[in-house]
Amino acid sequence: MVSDVSGHGILLAPAAKVKPNSVSKVQMFDFVGEIDGTKAYPGRRWYGFPEQNQKELVNAFAQTGVQNLRTFLQNHERAMITRHRGQSDNVCGFTDVNVQPMDLPADGNLLWGHSGRKWGFQATHRGPCETWCDDELVQSNPDCLGAYGAGFPAKVPIDVAKCRGKKTLRFMWLAVHFSKWQYWRKWMPDTKLQ
Repeated sequence: MVSDVSGHGILLAPAAKVKPNSVSKVQMFDFVGEIDGTKAYPGRRWYGFPEQNQKELVNAFAQTGVQNLRTFLQNHERAMITRHRGQSDNVCGFTDVNVQPMDLPADGNLLWGHSGRKWGFQATHRGPCETWCDDELVQSNPDCLGAYGAGFPAKVPIDVAKCRGKKTLRFMWLAVHFSKWQYWRKWMPDTKLQ
C-alpha cells in the first residue's frame, strides 16, 4: 500500500502535522499555492532553466528593494492562487497549529524532505527559503536546493540562539523553476524555543 504519492516536501524536524480537515496526507507535502512570476515582475524572463530563474529572482529582489522572502510573500498575498481552497491558507499552509509544543533539533538543523521519496529539496526546484522564530529571521538562503541539496533529509541550519524566548517557528520556500512559482509555508506554533 502506498502511504503518500505527492512530491515536494515537509518539515521533518520539528515534525509538521497536517490539518485535520485536509483531504489527505498527500497535501502536507504539497505546495500551498502559486504566484505568477510574469505578473510579480513583468518584463523579466521566467522561462529559463531553474538556475536562471533563481538568479533572475535574486536580481529582481535586489532591484526592487525586497529584503526577504517573507516580505515578498506578504506583498503578493492578494495575487496568490491558493490550492485546495478551504484546507490551506497563506499563513501556515496545511500545517495544523493545534499541536503540542515541540523542541528544535539539538544540532540546530531543521530537517526538510519527502519521506516517501527519500529526497531533500526537489532536484528541479530552485529558489529561496527562510526560517523565522516569531519576527526574527534565523535562516535565509536565495537557493535552498543549491545550499542544502536533494539528499534525504536536507539539513537546514538555523541560528538557534535567536530563537530563545520565541514561540513560533515559520519555514517558507519559493520554487521558481518555471513562471508559475510554487510556495510552501510550514508553521510550528508554540515551539519550545527556550
